[in-house]
Order: sequence, then structure tokens, then C-alpha cells
Amino acid sequence: MSSIYRGLPRTTTKASPSARRGRDGSARPTDGKYGGNQRLLRQGLESQPITAIPRFKGQYEGDVVLSKVTSIGSYNWLEEPEPTIMVPGHPRLWLDRSIPFKVQPDRGHMFSDQNSSRLPVYPLLPLFAAVEQRMRDEGKARYDWAPVDFVTDRNNLRKLLRWVTGQEKSRIFRIDLQLVGQKTVVMERWEEQGKEWMDGTTYGFNFEEASTRHYRGCEKSTGHHQVIRYDMAGLTMVVRCEIDACVIPASNSGNLTQGDPVEKSAAQLSSTRTPSVIPASPLRIVKGGAQVSHSSLLELTTRKKSRWKSRYPKLFLSQIMTHISAQHEEGTVIGIRKTYLGSPELEEADQALQPGLKKLRSFLEVIRGLVVRHGHGKRLSLVYGMDRELRLFRETDSTDCLPKPFLKRLNRAGTKATGL
Repeated sequence: MSSIYRGLPRTTTKASPSARRGRDGSARPTDGKYGGNQRLLRQGLESQPITAIPRFKGQYEGDVVLSKVTSIGSYNWLEEPEPTIMVPGHPRLWLDRSIPFKVQPDRGHMFSDQNSSRLPVYPLLPLFAAVEQRMRDEGKARYDWAPVDFVTDRNNLRKLLRWVTGQEKSRIFRIDLQLVGQKTVVMERWEEQGKEWMDGTTYGFNFEEASTRHYRGCEKSTGHHQVIRYDMAGLTMVVRCEIDACVIPASNSGNLTQGDPVEKSAAQLSSTRTPSVIPASPLRIVKGGAQVSHSSLLELTTRKKSRWKSRYPKLFLSQIMTHISAQHEEGTVIGIRKTYLGSPELEEADQALQPGLKKLRSFLEVIRGLVVRHGHGKRLSLVYGMDRELRLFRETDSTDCLPKPFLKRLNRAGTKATGL
């Protein structure tokens, strides 16, 4: 995470609960150039819903296990005048500092969702572009999206999980939907506001800043995203999630220096490559960084108490293997605890999550059925409002989730794959 910008005018909107917790890797520093205006929940939607969706009671039979987990793309957002990503990019490096050490409170403006803030028209485009760029770099054909059932941010899955289990409380949410090809449902994250104000009551962002550093050549990075693919009890999912950090690769262990060949080559690559631009969009791509093993990724939090019931879904849905929790007293880190996905101590959390996962798995089938039935040629939105009702709406905006040349190719690939 890059440093928090200081001396900015304070927003009048109170930070959302998720942003104030300082995690879901989504709130990031911003200087006000991207987003910030609060949007209305039903902005751009038809006045009457297609249907109301009652609280879902069905559930998948059997445990929901995520299998065939594979990283298929990655990128870093860069602090540039134009929307620019670095591919494959690189997460920040975990420094494994000796304790105790002092961390300053989080203060300043933060992105609530960097993708929609930096690229509001096509927030999912970096996901697709990063995957396609990786295929080109490896000398392979274009990625085959036709077998994919859902393309989504992890954040959307967490919102739906809270809804199917009745834990959404008063949190409103909206998820925009579009059918691509014959069966692929693209789920676009929606947030009320592009940035939030951190008022000094949390320490998570500055802990990340103090306990990690940039991979050389990625100094302009403001956040790293991984795109993973996995099988969710028969559904093929492509999920984007923001990554806090990674462990330093064994081949580059220790405190890497300016002379390190891997980091030096990454810096040279990113500084000399002429940016490419995605057709019909403002998104620019520069090459730089290095691919990392999914098993090396880390999730960082600062907590006073262990709350695995609320934390575990985030780890599970992104299959991040290692969670690092910093215990602190008024910003002084006095303990570092590492917990591993699949370990015996998380078995109870996994079993507690299974009823919700079974409902989520079945509800995803319901969503796909609704999108296939009502979404040909029209974008849709799932909206959960203050009246605690979930409804499906058609959007009045004709803008697609991706630039037309990109979307046409995906639609042709999907039609060909189904034999139509």
C-alpha cells in the first residue's frame, strides 16, 4: 500500500464499516482525482424491478470445496495521470520485522474500490486485460472464457454470502450483472462512493506500509490484484482479489538490494516499455514485475481479538494460504500471529462456514438462471436496499461491462463453444 496522502479536505460522508475496518484490501490512498461522488443505489436502473428475490432457503448437497485453484493473471495499479496497470506486477514484500515497532493511525482519503475509482466505465477490464496479457507473454492463444460460469470480485461473493446467511444487517449493496456468451455471468462490483476518509481509529493500512515494501520497479504501485480460477463444487469461477503482500521468494531471500538481478530486470522492463492501450478504452498497460506463486500470498490484518467467524470467508474465497495478524496496543505492534488455511486451528471456522457456502453455491445457480432468462442484450442489477429486500432490475444505461471489441470476441467465443 502506498503512503496516505496528507493535507486533503475532509469528506462529509462517514466511512463505511468495511472501509473503517481497513481491510478487504479495497480501501487505498487517493489524491481525489478518481471517484469520490456518492452514487444513488438505484441510479441508472428502471423504476420497477423485474422481480423480488425472497430469502434463499435452498442449499447445495455436500461440502463446498474449492479445487483446481490456479492464478491466471495479475496486475498493479500505478499512480499515473491516466488509468495504468502494470502486468504482471508484484505484491509488496513482507519484511518480517522484529517486534515491537510503532505504527501510526490511519488518516487520509482512501479508495473504497480502486478498480471502479480509477476506471469507472470498465472496472472489470483490468481483470480481463491482465489475463489476456499473460497469455500473450507466454506465447499462448487467447484465454478461453467460454467454460467460465462467473467472473467476479471476491467482494461480491462476500456480500452474497452475508445475504444468504442473513448477516448483511443494514448494509445495502448492489451488484451489476451482464451475460457474456451463452452462460458466463460477469458480476461487477458497485460501491456508493469512490473514496473514504480514515479518521485515525484504525491501524491496518499503516501496519501494511510499515511491515512491507515495494518490489523493485513497482514503486508507483498503489495496489496489487490477483485473478484466480477455481472450481466451486462444479461451478467454474474466475475471482479477482486485492493482495496485501507476499513472502520474499526463497531464491531472493533476505533483504534484496539494488543489485538483485530479478528486481533490477523488473525495474528496467517497466521503465523502458512503451505503454499499450486497450482499444476503445483509456486503460494503459505497462509490463513489469514478476509472477508469484499463489501459495506465497499473504493477508494482513490488525486486530485486538481473534474473530475468525468474520475473517475466514475472505481467506476461503480467495484461497490465500497465510494470514498474518498483528496484535497492537495503541499502534505499538507487540505480537505477530501467522495462521494457515487448512490448518487444524481453522477446521472449526471451515465447518461453521459450510452452511453458508452451500446456500451461496445454490444461489449462484439462481442468479445465473435469472441472468440467462432476462439478460440477453440488457445489463441487470441485484439491489439490496434499506427496506431489506433483494430485487432484480434492468439497467437503463446501454454501456456494456467491457469495450465492444473485447465483448464481441468473448460473445463469439462463447457461442462457438456451445455449438450455436
